[in-house]
This record gives sequence, structure tokens and C-alpha cells, in this order.
Amino acid sequence: MFTKSTSLSTDLSTSIPQERSIFAIFVHYGPQEITDAAVASLLEGTLCPEYIIVIDHTETVIPAREPESRKATWVRPGVNTGYAGGLQYGIAEAARLGAKKTDICLLLNNDLKLKKDSLQQIVAWWTVNGGPKVLAGAAGGYVSLFSGRAHIVGKMPRKTFWNTPYVHGSCMVGQFGLLSSTQFPTSFFMYWEDVAISMQVQKHGGHLNVIPGLQNIHNDTKGPISPAKLFYMVRNGAYVVERYVSLPWRMYWYAVNTIRMLYHAISRHRIIARALVAARRGRLGRVNL
Repeated sequence: MFTKSTSLSTDLSTSIPQERSIFAIFVHYGPQEITDAAVASLLEGTLCPEYIIVIDHTETVIPAREPESRKATWVRPGVNTGYAGGLQYGIAEAARLGAKKTDICLLLNNDLKLKKDSLQQIVAWWTVNGGPKVLAGAAGGYVSLFSGRAHIVGKMPRKTFWNTPYVHGSCMVGQFGLLSSTQFPTSFFMYWEDVAISMQVQKHGGHLNVIPGLQNIHNDTKGPISPAKLFYMVRNGAYVVERYVSLPWRMYWYAVNTIRMLYHAISRHRIIARALVAARRGRLGRVNL
């Protein structure tokens, strides 16, 4: 199913000895050229990963891929389980390839472009700052437990009573041993997975960090929020703050979200009201709106 290509691997300099394999895992959905550009950016540097795994969530039959795409191994699970589900599938495939606990895994959005030699920069940083309990990324963020809003920042904020930090999901880096033992929110389908993953890592004694100089690699374009995006953002956010945080905040958000459900039901904001009800009842997974 996978082929290890020596053409994808380049030895680091003697100052940064390569002691572990590198797995890059993308989750593909949407236009193929976007994922192709992400894969190509990963191959432009001096250092390339031993394995590039693309979990293909395309739901229709597509033409044969161009040569650039075939530099990565594309795998179709058969069912689109969402971003976190795709990442977990990729980690399982890395295990089948014989990934060791100390191997580095990059969990990547398909709509980003890595700067040249970003991978070498990641490995150099990891040699000094990484470890079996570290989850790092290109950017950090925090969720205000008072407002329930997520904010992206350049540096990793400290965890406080009022805020909970997370690693932004466009680019997450961790050792295989940590990621393979972390419970991924595979029923979220999309949005808030990075918050949930980061909270799970911290719950089990892990540490979050930001790798300097990798900011602004995400090619996410701003635009109008679709009904599906609004639903998943509201539902998953409400689910997290009612179940993942400390007891005082869970009680606070149970009350706040109850008021929100009543307000949006009366105001006939059907999608938001439906999302809040689904979160309260634990009805996750993909929905048809």
C-alpha cells in the first residue's frame, strides 16, 4: 500500500543528525490542485520526509492524478470521516509502516504551503525543544472560557483559569508515540478538533508549544460562512465547553447554552438552534443540512 521512497529523504547536516523518520500526513478534500500545491511545497526543501501520506476524502470518482500527486501515497478510507478522523487513519497507516515512538509526525491541512526548508527548521527546533510529551505547531491559540471564542496568536499562551490554549490545527507536530496514544475527536467532522486534541494532550501531562518562524503558512481564505460551517463550529464548540473543561466552566456553559438554545429557537435561527441541541444531546458526526 505504501512505498518508502529514498528520493523523498535527504540527510540533514552533521549539526542536526537525523535520528528518526518523518511522516507527513495530509487530509485531502476539495480541489486536487490545492493538495498538490501543499505536497509540492513540502518537497521543495533541502529535507524531505521519508513518507508522505494523503488521506483522500474525495467522494466522487476523479481522473488519474498528475505526476506531482504521485510523489505522495494517496489512500482512500472509503468514508469521509472528517479532518480528525482522517488524521487518525493516517496515524494508523504510519503504524502499519512500522513507525517508532520517537518518529516525528506532521499533521497538515491540505490548504497550506510550507516555506522552503520549513521541515529542516522543524527538525532543528525539535532536536532542542521536542520530546515524547510535546505537541507543537506553526501557531498557537486560546479559547476564552468566558466568551467561548477561539483566538489565534503567534506565541503559545499560558493556561489560566479563564483561558485554555491549543495548537492551531493547520500544522501540528508530535512524536508518533504521543499521537498514537491520544484520543482524537473523530466524530466532530470539522472544526474545534485542534482544541480538543490539545486539551487531551494536556490532560495526560503533555505540553504545547509554537515553533518560531512557521506562522502564516496556512492558506485558508476568508469568505462567507456556509450553513454547514456554521453548524459544525457552533455544535462542536458548545460540545467542547460543556464536556472538556473544568466543572465550574461546564456548569457555566450548560446554563449559557440553555439560554442560547431558547433564544435562537424563538428567533428562528434554525441552524444555530439545531447545532446547540445536537451538542447538548451528544449528537456528533456528519450532518445533512
